[in-house]
This record gives sequence, C-alpha cells and structure tokens, in this order.
Amino acid sequence: MDVLTLKDLLDPEEGERVFVLVAGREGAGRKLEIPALRIYTGGPQGSSAPTGGGLVLSFGLLRSLEAPDRKRFLEELFSRRPEYVVVAEATGGFPPLLDACDSEEIPLYLTEMGLHAAESEILRRLREKFHGKTFLHGVLVEVSGIGILISGESGIGKSECALELINRGHRLVSDDLVHVERKGKGSLRGRSPERTRYFMEIRGLGLINVKSLFGVAAVAEETPIEVNVELVPWKEETVFDRIESEERRRIILGVAIPLVRVPVRSGGNMATIVEIVAKNRLLKKERERESREILLKIEESRFLR
Repeated sequence: MDVLTLKDLLDPEEGERVFVLVAGREGAGRKLEIPALRIYTGGPQGSSAPTGGGLVLSFGLLRSLEAPDRKRFLEELFSRRPEYVVVAEATGGFPPLLDACDSEEIPLYLTEMGLHAAESEILRRLREKFHGKTFLHGVLVEVSGIGILISGESGIGKSECALELINRGHRLVSDDLVHVERKGKGSLRGRSPERTRYFMEIRGLGLINVKSLFGVAAVAEETPIEVNVELVPWKEETVFDRIESEERRRIILGVAIPLVRVPVRSGGNMATIVEIVAKNRLLKKERERESREILLKIEESRFLR
C-alpha cells in the first residue's frame, strides 16, 4: 500500500468497532509516516528514544496520575511526537488527554482490549497493510481444485470435517493456522507454517501426519483461497437464509471472497456440504469463462463486418 492513513488502519473491520476515535479527528486522514508502535509507560524516555509512529498506553496509567503530575506526563508524551495515541483497557474518558489531542490534532483512540492485545492487533493490521500477509485460524483444504478456508469457533469440528474430505480424496494444505498472502489484485494464496506442515490435530487421536497416513497426493504445499466456509452452531431461534438470497463476502487483506455460513447440527455431514460448495464454485467459474468467450466472439465479429 502506497499511502496508509489511520482511517485505513484503525477503522472497523467486518463491522466490529475495536478502536473508537474520540479526539484529534482532523489528523485521522493524514498519511501514516512511520509504521511503528510502542507501549508508553510514562516517565522520561531519554533523548535517544524513538519518535513518531503510534503509542499505546493503559487507562490505568492515566487514572493513577495525580493532578500535579498530569501536565508533566502530557508534555513528555507529546515530546515523542506520536502520530496517534491508543488508550487500552478504557472504561471512560480522560479530559486532559482528549483536550490535548484535539489541540495538537493527534488522533486519540479508545479500546476495551488489554494493553498487549491492543498492541498485537495494531501490529497485525500494520503487517497486513504494508506486507500483504497475515495468519488466520482455520483449516485450508483443496477440494476438486478449489481452495476452501474452513473457519469457525474452537471445537466446532473444522479439523474433523477436513479429515473426512481428505479421506474422500481431497487435499490438506494447513490445519489450525493458515499463512495467507495477497498476490496481485484480488488474489489470495494460503499455505501452512513450516513447523505444522502435513499435521492435523484430531480430538481423541492427537496429532496425525496426513502425508504419512494418506500419501503425498493427500497434501498440497499451497493453494489459492477462493471460498470461506464458516461453520456456525445451530440455534433453533436463529433464522438462516435458506436460499442464500444475498452472497456474503469476507474481506481478507483487502480481497473479498465468497463467505458461506453453514449451521452445524449433531450428525450433520459437513464434508458433503463443503464438496457442494466447491462444485458450485467450479460451476460459477465455468459460466464466467463461457461468458467471457461469448463476449470475445461478439467483439471479434464486429471487426469482421
């Protein structure tokens, strides 16, 4: 990404407002100059301390300040020339900091996340935006040549579903943690971290080596990620879209891929559903290919007139 603003970095992802902008709104649209982040603990940092980038501090630190110490604290904070400030574990506002950020036009964000969790989340987003890479929890399989990311909450049966698919002749790419990279425009590729490659963790069995048990044809080094199948718990009171009247999308590294939510009931055969999802994707790609060929023939016929 050539130009990254704070709005790009900290705006809601997939509808979730993790970071809330409360002050310094004028600065939120500026280009982020230094993709760095530091935890600020207060106190003199020394003349060699780095400046710029973002600062994360805890709300508890702000609450612990006595009135005479607040001015010195804010002076020291802003001497670091931060591009933005994030207050973690926020349960309320801190008027002196809000007023100072508004005055300096330095964006101030609040989050309920813990200090280190907020740091990790921002660093994850920086890594995605600048390097086009991220890690996702789930299982990546190649079904009839279609790369499908199976996601869902822990214990819902992602690995068991993938194991059944492998037993039917499809291929495992990665279990539990998937390394995802953006390739060109609108393309994602997934692979397994080196240390877990070819392995799956199955409840009751522990770790199994898929390559050893099923052979080299049962695994793939990497695959394009074309569809996300999300396994969700079945709830009687929840209304599911029976005809999929609206195609859902999931945004990963700025790339939108189809999202299919599948309610899981005891005894349900999730592997068969995933196979149908893959076949539907193949059929759609074939229709798109045929449409392109027809349009190309129409264009060629115009030149022949």
